[in-house]
Amino acid sequence: MHPYLFVHKAVTRCAIAVAALAVTTTAIGAESTTITPPALSDRIVAVVNDAPVTLFELNQRATVLARENKTTVTPAFKSQVLELLISQRAQVQRAQQEGIVIAERDVDAAEATVARNNRLSIEALHEAVVREGLSVKTFRQQLADQLTLQRMRERLLAGVERPSQAEIDAYLDEQQALTNEKAPEQVQLAQLFIPVAENAAASDLAAVDAQKQAIDAALKRGEAFETLAKAQSKSPEAAQGGDMGVRAVADYPTLFVEATQGLAVGAMSPWVRSGAGFHLLKVLARPVAKVTMTSTQTRARHILLTVGPDLSQEQAIERLNGFRAQIVSGSRDFGAIAKANSQDGSAAYGGDLGWVAPGIFVPEFEGPMNQLNPGEVSEPVVSRFGVHLIQVLERKRVPLGEEAQNEAISEILKARQADEAFAKWSEDARLRAYVDIRDLGAE
Repeated sequence: MHPYLFVHKAVTRCAIAVAALAVTTTAIGAESTTITPPALSDRIVAVVNDAPVTLFELNQRATVLARENKTTVTPAFKSQVLELLISQRAQVQRAQQEGIVIAERDVDAAEATVARNNRLSIEALHEAVVREGLSVKTFRQQLADQLTLQRMRERLLAGVERPSQAEIDAYLDEQQALTNEKAPEQVQLAQLFIPVAENAAASDLAAVDAQKQAIDAALKRGEAFETLAKAQSKSPEAAQGGDMGVRAVADYPTLFVEATQGLAVGAMSPWVRSGAGFHLLKVLARPVAKVTMTSTQTRARHILLTVGPDLSQEQAIERLNGFRAQIVSGSRDFGAIAKANSQDGSAAYGGDLGWVAPGIFVPEFEGPMNQLNPGEVSEPVVSRFGVHLIQVLERKRVPLGEEAQNEAISEILKARQADEAFAKWSEDARLRAYVDIRDLGAE
């Protein structure tokens, strides 16, 4: 069994927190206009308690947000961005006053995550940051601020009580109502069909009437609709007892829909006439799409090299880069290399880790794995267990069992409450802060 398969959920939530930093990286690596510090760029445009907000900081953030939102930087837009910066500065200060501390190693880890998500080295990430008009120091401070607020939210989340089963059921009912509202109405009908031409002679119509009456009498005696349909119906579905299957209401002939509208399941319509003949219709079901939560499972394999006195991290990376080149070129098979070289129990199976649900692997392994398309091979990935080469084989969506679904809904409801608590906390932090907004003036 693999040691990284058993990680406490708190670690997984930490990975999610770091994933939130992706918002900082959307422009990194993309073509963009470098922001050159303008004259008077260090002019203070606002003071939040004792922390200044500079004109350059405002211009830089406004430029990035305008690009992300596909808009232009106007005075009104810049005022909104200034208020955003003031609020964030007040929130960070309040969180620090309440004991939230971000260590340098936390910022290092966040920076490494941003680099990995953009498939860059730390050095290349720093170069991209500078091209964006930021100093590396400012970039790292932004990461620290985001981590500070994320830790504050996690603290609020930890104080949220687990929802009751009644609240979980109410959430499911809410989602079911939304599904019913959006999903097309469905119905399952069966028919017993007696063909007759539109211009049939009176004698033919009399024979059909006699057949209809005989069928009605048989139904009254308790004979099954399905049995009569198999014996007497001339429709293509006769062998299935007349069952026409589950369809959207709109996919049935209007005549059938009107004849069965309002009928309960198991009820039958009167005989109805179409251009082809007479139809007796029975409502077999009115299915409703049941809300079922799903989870994406991944089947991956890896090659693990452990780091120690005989193999440094740099040497492991170099060796795995060599393996990757052979795999990508097609000269060697991933599974064969794993069997011969991987220092993990999965080596006997070609590195195959089997099907795994989210949150099982440690974040530094799962993050890069989740970015891979099936068949793709990662660059060397460093984790607490060594250095890995990862290949995703397959992905699939699977329905959650009742217990897992309840747990997932519980986390959703707790997150909702945490979001509400964080919003109130943020508003209070802004209201309590001393803010001196200076005139933006000429730039």
